[in-house]
Amino acid sequence: MDTLREQVMINQFVLAAGCAREQAKQLLQAAHWQFETALSIFFQEAAIPPCAQGPGTHFGQVS
Repeated sequence: MDTLREQVMINQFVLAAGCAREQAKQLLQAAHWQFETALSIFFQEAAIPPCAQGPGTHFGQVS
């Protein structure tokens, strides 16, 4: 069972990130209950777009 402190952090994380409780709990556990670290991980993962370019199409490449 989660401690009251952990439950509050999970609730705050869900409100801040707009994610599911289970995902919030997993991220907080992975970040050793460091709220800012977990939030950074969440938003970094959300900000990484899938690669829309095929192989060999890098910036600065001369054809």
